[in-house]
Amino acid sequence: LAPPFLRDPFRSVRIESARLLAGRGKGRGFEEALAEYIAFLDLNSDRPGAWLQRAILQTLRGGLSEAKASCRKALNIDPSFGPAAVNLADILRMEKKDQEGLGVLEAFRQSFPNQLIIWQAEVLALVRLKRLERATKLVESALQRFPEDPSLLLYQKLLRKK
Repeated sequence: LAPPFLRDPFRSVRIESARLLAGRGKGRGFEEALAEYIAFLDLNSDRPGAWLQRAILQTLRGGLSEAKASCRKALNIDPSFGPAAVNLADILRMEKKDQEGLGVLEAFRQSFPNQLIIWQAEVLALVRLKRLERATKLVESALQRFPEDPSLLLYQKLLRKK
C-alpha cells in the first residue's frame, strides 16, 4: 500500500512510505522520499532513536558495517538506550558473530539490568547458540525482576520442555 504515498503532499507520509519500503523500494519517487527520510534522520541526529532508525535503514539496504556504526553512535549518545544494543547484537548475528553479539547484550544487561528487552534478547541469543541450560538460568533470573512478562513465561515453558 505504501508506493502511492511516496508522492503524498504531506512530508511525514512520504517519509513513512520510504521507511516502509526501505528494503525493496525503487524508482524516482522512492529515491526522493528516501532522501527526505535521511534528511529527517540527519535533522534528529542528536537523538539515539534517529541513529537506531538509520541503522535499521542501513541494514535493510545491506550496509551492515554502517548499521553497526549507527547503533554505536546511538549508544554513545545514550548508553542506556536498549533498542540500539539489541539491534547491534542482531547485526552481529547477521554477520555470524553471535558470540560478540551475546557479549554486547551481557555487558548492557549488567549495566542496565532493568530493561526487559535486553533480558529477552539475551535469552534468545543463548538459545540460538544452543546454550539451553544458561538460557534457562537467565530466564529464571529475569522472571525474578519481571515476574509477569508473557515472553519470559513462554521462554521458561519452552525451555523446560527441552
